[in-house]
Amino acid sequence: MKSNFLLERGQALILIALAAIGLFGLTGLAIDGSAKFSDRRHAQNAADAAALAAALAYGDKNPDWLIIGAQSAYDNGYTDNHVSNEVEVYRCDDAGATCGAYDGSTQYVQVVITSHVNTYFARVVGMSVHRANPRRMHRWVEQCCASPRRLVAAIQSRAATPSAAAG
Repeated sequence: MKSNFLLERGQALILIALAAIGLFGLTGLAIDGSAKFSDRRHAQNAADAAALAAALAYGDKNPDWLIIGAQSAYDNGYTDNHVSNEVEVYRCDDAGATCGAYDGSTQYVQVVITSHVNTYFARVVGMSVHRANPRRMHRWVEQCCASPRRLVAAIQSRAATPSAAAG
């Protein structure tokens, strides 16, 4: 009986070590995942505000509409430093613009914010920086025919058709 007891010593230590690894993994996933989610929401809000500001300036025939859009993104924490984030403001008829179904249209302004989120726990598995998906971060703003100050705005996600709401 005593020999069986000696053979089973340390078994709990192995189980506790395996459970601790799983617990640390879930904690890391929760912390890194919530940081990524929070940054994506913040970038989406900043892109929406920047696109609206640029579109209002463009609708008012302000020649500085690009700067106004970039400044709005800057005011929301996206400085276009090409290290932690990148900000692009353009019309859909600009050369190299990727606006999907609206390529070539002069009525749309797009802002794309690409944010790089540093990870803390995911570095253990080789993910040191996560790049937020820029395709989900744009806002289309169309100037309506009735009045220069009347805008129709909609958020477009991946392949969806924009839904319009008069503003």
